[in-house]
Amino acid sequence: MQNMSPTLAVILMLFLMIATAVASYFLYVNWKYAEQKWKEEKSILVEGIISRSAMNSMITNYISKIGKDNMFSLVYIDIDRFSEIIQAFGEKEAKKMIEKITKRIRGVLPKEVKAARFENDIFVIFMPMEFDQSDAVEFSRKIQEQINETITLFGSTDVNLTSSISIAYYPMHGENTKSLLNSLKLANY
Repeated sequence: MQNMSPTLAVILMLFLMIATAVASYFLYVNWKYAEQKWKEEKSILVEGIISRSAMNSMITNYISKIGKDNMFSLVYIDIDRFSEIIQAFGEKEAKKMIEKITKRIRGVLPKEVKAARFENDIFVIFMPMEFDQSDAVEFSRKIQEQINETITLFGSTDVNLTSSISIAYYPMHGENTKSLLNSLKLANY
């Protein structure tokens, strides 16, 4: 370092400063992205259900635990035209509706069955291998009935909802979490 020319020392110092600035920028962008994801996930959590990431982890772990010789079911529920509900009644009332729907869904399901809210109006239900295909169909029918029940807003405004529901069975419709969820989405649309 003592034998280094002043020009080379300045260039080296500039390079180090630029490298530090670039690394700081990428760390900041990564931190903001993680913070945004955390806020999104926190905003869709409703009492009685697990988060999207917790559901994904649970499914992945369950697949590795049970292998391909066993079966389990996933149920995908999409509340129809929910964006119109938000536009008509606002975010606050839409959130109340989601809370009511969540309570109704949880009321139909046994404790061993887990539910997650994936997006504003999308829920995924995990039914472990103790429940067979006919159980998945029966619980889906009961959930559909609960969603179809009238919800009262503002004390006097009745809203009737409908939903689209699809069912996927492991390993028939996918051998990992991503392929199962893709099968559910494809079946729903």
